[in-house]
Order: sequence, then C-alpha cells, then structure tokens
Amino acid sequence: STNDNEVNYVSNIAPGVFNQDYRYITTGYNGKLAFNGSAQYGDNLYLGLNLNSHFINFEKYTGFRENNTNSGSIVNTVSFENNLATNGTGFSFQLGAIAKLSDEFRVGLTYNSPTWYRFTEELVQNISSNNADPDIIYIGDIINVFPEYKLQTPGKLTGSLAYVFGEKGLISFDYSRKDFGNTKFKPTSDAYFASQNAIISNDLKIASTYKIGGEYRYKQMSFRGGYRLEESPYKNDSFYGDLKGYSLGLGYNFGNIKLDVAFDQSDREIDHQLYSVGLTDAAKIDTKNTNITLSLAFTL
Repeated sequence: STNDNEVNYVSNIAPGVFNQDYRYITTGYNGKLAFNGSAQYGDNLYLGLNLNSHFINFEKYTGFRENNTNSGSIVNTVSFENNLATNGTGFSFQLGAIAKLSDEFRVGLTYNSPTWYRFTEELVQNISSNNADPDIIYIGDIINVFPEYKLQTPGKLTGSLAYVFGEKGLISFDYSRKDFGNTKFKPTSDAYFASQNAIISNDLKIASTYKIGGEYRYKQMSFRGGYRLEESPYKNDSFYGDLKGYSLGLGYNFGNIKLDVAFDQSDREIDHQLYSVGLTDAAKIDTKNTNITLSLAFTL
C-alpha cells in the first residue's frame, strides 16, 4: 500500500502447500602460534610456559528459500541469504608443572589462561522474490560493517595423574574444569554487551572433562587408546548434550624414524533451532567428528 497510515497486513502468499529449503554452510580456520619454554628443578620437578598468538577466519552462509504453486498466491518464490565474515586475533598463555613422585608415579597441574580476542565482522544480505519491483529485481548486497569488539573466553584448570610401567607403557588420567559462564563480551559498559553477558552467565555453567588413556609398548610397536567425556556447558543440557569420544593409536619405532597413526572419534547430540521466531521447531542433529592422523618423526 502507498498509504503510510495503513496498519492492516494482507499476505501475498495464499495458504496451501510450501516447499522450503534451508542451507547452512560454515568455512574457516582457527589456529595459533605458540612460543614455549621449559625448566627443570632438580630431578623431580618440570616447569613449562606457553605464550600463544591466536588467529581466526570464519565465514557463515545461511540461505532460506520457499516456493509454492498455491492458487491465489501473488508471490510464489522467496529467497533470503546472509553471508557473515568474522576475523579475529587473540592472546593466551599456559603454565604447567609435572612432579615425579617416584620412578612410576607422576602428578601434573596446568593452567590455561582466558583467551583475549579482538573481532571484526561484516554481514552481506540479499532478498529476492518473483514479484520484486522490476526496477529493483531484488534487494541485494546490503553490507553491514560492525565495530570491533572484544571477547574473553574462560580459563581452564587441569590436573593429571600418570603411572609408568617401566619401558612397557603407562596409564594416565586427566580432569579439567572450565567455567563457561565467565565468557564475556567487552566493553562491558556497552548496554548490549552487558545484556549478552547476563544471558551467558545465566545459561552457561562449570563443565568438567574426564580423560583416561594408556600406552603399551612391545618391542618396536606402541599401542595406544583413550576415552574422554566432556560435559555440556549449558545448564539446560537437553538441547546440547555431553560429548563422548575415544581414540586408538599405533606406532612403530624404526630407530631414527618413528611412524604413528591415530584414529579419533567423538559425538554429541544437538537440537538446532533454525529461527528464533516463526519456524521454531528444532532439528535433532547427531554430530560425529572423525579424525585420522599420520605422523612421521625423524631423530637427528
């Protein structure tokens, strides 16, 4: 309507049968450069320090398309696309210590600091339909450039125990504790960031991670295996479950050359809600990640 005072809404799409297609594609990388140092105190205490420089490049595409052949529909096809590009850098450090209590028994403690990130984001949007204004065709390439913001992720504390069976192998156990509710957007004086931080604090909790693993050596062969359980960071874990995974490894020592192959698999159940309003039914997703690693090491 050309009447600015018009308050009634009449849909251009008639009720009936609809074909809907939703696409969600993410690409990118997350890496770090680590500068490390170590020291030994006597024969039984080992200390380590890592200084980490992080870098992130992330792109997310979401596209929603709907079409219909319903009688009376003026609009038969609608497409809405979003392309989000995120770039960031960060810094963190790690402190660790291992104490050798006896020839067989070792205990360790590691502190992972929070990671302090700086992010910039750009969002490109477009929407089109078969009934668009002929002079416009579609509303495309709307570019939103957001101000730089900061994000502080939570730190982590890890304790470990290990028992060494001489030259035959070892068994180890790790326990980690991380408070995801300490995640913070900055500056905290910003009203929007303050509201998001309150949501994070209310929805997220302390999560523990348990890992147990072992290695057995027979002549030049090494056999490895492990299991891990990572608790959900959400207070309501019905839509984001715990992560469970296991790993297997095999190594062979040729003397100056070591060959290792490892298999790692983990899974977690997630209820993914496509939209916050309207189409709010969640899709149940069973995510399974599998990694196979082959490494070759040379001793000079």
